[in-house]
Amino acid sequence: MFSYMNAIHKDLWKVMEVGFEIPDEDETPTPVQAYVLQRNFQALNILHTSVSTEEFHKIEDASTAKDTWDTLQVNH
Repeated sequence: MFSYMNAIHKDLWKVMEVGFEIPDEDETPTPVQAYVLQRNFQALNILHTSVSTEEFHKIEDASTAKDTWDTLQVNH
């Protein structure tokens, strides 16, 4: 997964491994927060489309790629 994420964009793996704080909905994200949030959604999309239906149901409610990745690691 490391190579796949890095092949798409160098920051995707970092978002999955390190994580980040999601800005409050009522606050306007800074350019850096917006960038990281976009990378999070890219990583989430990759993870969601890379697993079976059974695995998807275990991770579909996670709001960050890190939470999703951590859940997958615990289950495997």
